[in-house]
Amino acid sequence: MRVNIFPPIAEDHPFDSVRLYARNLLPALVASGVDAREVPFSRRLQSLIPARLNGPLNRYVIHPVHAARHQGTVNHVLDHAYAHLAFTLDARRTVVSCNSMSIPKAIAGEIPGFAIPASLRTSMWFRHRGMLKCARIVACSHALKNDIVRFFRCDPAQVSVVYDGINHSMFRRLDDPAALKALRDEHRLPADGTRLIVVVSAAGGGGYKNRMATLRTQRALIARGQKTLLVLVGAALTDEEQAYLNEHALDRHVRAVGRVSWDGLVGLYNLADVFLFPSWDEGFGYPPIEAMACGAPVVVSSIPVLLETTGGVALSAPPDDA
Repeated sequence: MRVNIFPPIAEDHPFDSVRLYARNLLPALVASGVDAREVPFSRRLQSLIPARLNGPLNRYVIHPVHAARHQGTVNHVLDHAYAHLAFTLDARRTVVSCNSMSIPKAIAGEIPGFAIPASLRTSMWFRHRGMLKCARIVACSHALKNDIVRFFRCDPAQVSVVYDGINHSMFRRLDDPAALKALRDEHRLPADGTRLIVVVSAAGGGGYKNRMATLRTQRALIARGQKTLLVLVGAALTDEEQAYLNEHALDRHVRAVGRVSWDGLVGLYNLADVFLFPSWDEGFGYPPIEAMACGAPVVVSSIPVLLETTGGVALSAPPDDA
């Protein structure tokens, strides 16, 4: 039996965690004696396609045709955003991992301030139709499975729950003061007793990651005389977020470090006095688990999935309690 794995296209930055999942899954399958291989995205025609057409044409035409020519005994599509591949793959032997239901929930008005453009609504409808064609849907939490069944009215037996995992050889406590000092220096983080509140978010603004809540939390802490620095990892500040910082004179109390390497992320988890994760929705939520593995105290929003995946170890509060 051969298992062919179809990961997201490399340019899709929000899928970094899914690509990390792929890098761990493939060697684990091989070590278990499974003939498994990753099917990379075809680049054959990329240089010939105008830039404005490149993304959609690659995703919805070239990639599905390429996938159909590279099928295994079992096909595993690693994210439901690529579930449209089921229209060209043999759906009877295709498994798709569903990692989030945030867009259907936002369309239904269940996530405040998360506007979904019409083009994305249409494409996600297409992808979800493909997901439902697959022989099996893998959900990374029971909360996510419940949402899949609730929104799509599919047979619960079609959905299996397999928790995501993390690589503990990567996400761990560090015993290297020199490396941690170098990281502090790189990001100009204070070493004067200021408590670091670390936030990891691939998306800023009013999306389901709810990053504005972290700014409101920091404002409240400063108003109470707390000596804290909010460290934002991931997406750059949005105009709305920068305006909020300017309005409330928070610039020197917030440090946006942007995207960092995996080693840099592990270091920031180790430096964190608190890791804050106030999402309105998640399918699993890697960052709190990663942070806990690195020894950071964690506070999450009290949504069902994060209460499930953190196992009751993290502190929690409603996502609008800021």
